[in-house]
Amino acid sequence: MDRTFDELLAEADAVRVDGWDFSWLDGRASEQRPSWGYQRLMSERLGRV
Repeated sequence: MDRTFDELLAEADAVRVDGWDFSWLDGRASEQRPSWGYQRLMSERLGRV
């Protein structure tokens, strides 16, 4: 079922949000780490200074 942007906004607006409870986002939001790693890049550079 494809919903419009406005329908998704209305659904999100109706969700009760208390404190740091982000459980409503389970299965709705995803992320992918970048191919580069900040810690790795910095540790390589800091080892040379």
